[in-house]
Amino acid sequence: FITSLVFKKFFKIKYLDINIAKRILDLYKFRLGYNTGDASEPTLYPNLFELLEYLDNRKTIYVEIFTNGSTHVKDIKYWNELSKRMPDNSNLVFTICGTTQKLHEKYRVGSKLQDILDN
Repeated sequence: FITSLVFKKFFKIKYLDINIAKRILDLYKFRLGYNTGDASEPTLYPNLFELLEYLDNRKTIYVEIFTNGSTHVKDIKYWNELSKRMPDNSNLVFTICGTTQKLHEKYRVGSKLQDILDN
């Protein structure tokens, strides 16, 4: 529920304000936090690192981020920083949609399998 980035073709891009996200998390006693997009990529959320820092201070929340790994291509600094910012009680999952480029692109149009593997 944290990011609300959806296909530009159908919807206007909109992100949940980080302060609203924190208030929601403070108001309810969540134990599990998924950072996903409606039809998008959670690593595009502009406040992801700030959110992870906040969640790291909330030790009772288990965090999972699912990424197709196709963003921040060849940006090793980003991926290293993301790995450092992940709370101890968390899981970062790279979803790969096929073992060959042809099969992968069937589900991830325009995505390069090798970029994901590199990331």
